[in-house]
Amino acid sequence: MLDSTEFNGQRPLDFMIPKFIQYGKSPNYKIRATALFCLNQFTFIRSQSLFANLDPFIQLLFTLATDPSPDVRKNVCQALVQLVDVRPDKIAPAIKDVVRYMLISTEDADEMVALEACEFWLAVAEQPSMRADVEPFLPDIVPRLLKSMVYTDEDVVVLGGDEDDYQIADKAEDINPQLEHSTTKAHKVNGSSLSGGDRPATPRHVDSVGDVDEDADSYYTDEEEDDDEGYSDWNLRKCSAAALDVLSNVYNAHLFEVIKPFLVQNIRSENWKIREASVLALGAIAEGCMDGVVPHLPELYPYLLSLLHDTKVTLSYVFGGADSSIW
Repeated sequence: MLDSTEFNGQRPLDFMIPKFIQYGKSPNYKIRATALFCLNQFTFIRSQSLFANLDPFIQLLFTLATDPSPDVRKNVCQALVQLVDVRPDKIAPAIKDVVRYMLISTEDADEMVALEACEFWLAVAEQPSMRADVEPFLPDIVPRLLKSMVYTDEDVVVLGGDEDDYQIADKAEDINPQLEHSTTKAHKVNGSSLSGGDRPATPRHVDSVGDVDEDADSYYTDEEEDDDEGYSDWNLRKCSAAALDVLSNVYNAHLFEVIKPFLVQNIRSENWKIREASVLALGAIAEGCMDGVVPHLPELYPYLLSLLHDTKVTLSYVFGGADSSIW
């Protein structure tokens, strides 16, 4: 309505958008973050009033890219991801610089900044015109994604700890199938391909300064929200695996050559977290890099079968059927 209805010959957003851009330069980080958050809402709906002010908006994003506030940086990353989706032509001239920025942001100390940045690899893979410019960065992208796929100590605590409990009888809620719901809209590795409709521009509902809005409608089901105290929600590990899956379907053999040394080294690691993440990565690239994986199956398949007895590593990523996914 704000973008289409005119009052006295002027659309409200024609006045509001420049104001939001102005507020993005405020010395108060909360105002900067809120202004960017508001602008991002109009990017998502392809507001013509925003598109009329796209150049100063993009200049603002570049100015705030290294903002000391993680809430501001998170919204910068989200804005760039959305612009890749809706106006790739405006990002294309600076795509290499944006890729370098996202490489840094994917390792940001703030997980929400890193998550928003990781969404970029999903978005850019859907833009054929950008693929050639991104391909030389695969040796930098892949290690970062693999690192983000390793369980953190906090993840392990949420999932029940790092101790073997095979001597303790399972509870009903531990046995019931979890983390796989047909209604989820999130990308599924080895389940279905990602499309623009599958990956919403905003992976979770957040307020203007980055706090999760628990009351907002979400694209997660109620059942998902109860799983493992929210661990089933979209997070950096899942986004990284999804990005690896999508990139493997774009770059195929080249991506396999990049990732192969890491898999060879890590899939037999004594650290179960690294070992598990390597199996997850193998499952993520299995379809896109099938031609590269097949020659290694005589050696790989017996080893993966041996991991069926591993108390930590699950092989559903590799051997699962249509219902298998990274979550």
